Amino acid sequence: MVPLIGTYFVDKTGDMYAGLYYPITIALITFVVGSIFIKENKGPVSMTQ
Repeated sequence: MVPLIGTYFVDKTGDMYAGLYYPITIALITFVVGSIFIKENKGPVSMTQ
């Protein structure tokens, strides 16, 4: 889906970097939403249990 949307943006704007704006925007939105909803640990986590 990303190549199709990226190609569409490049075709409509004429800017060869316009195709990069879509995946970068999606990655940033995913990071922000993930950062908001991630749960905080209440203490140290033991990896041996």
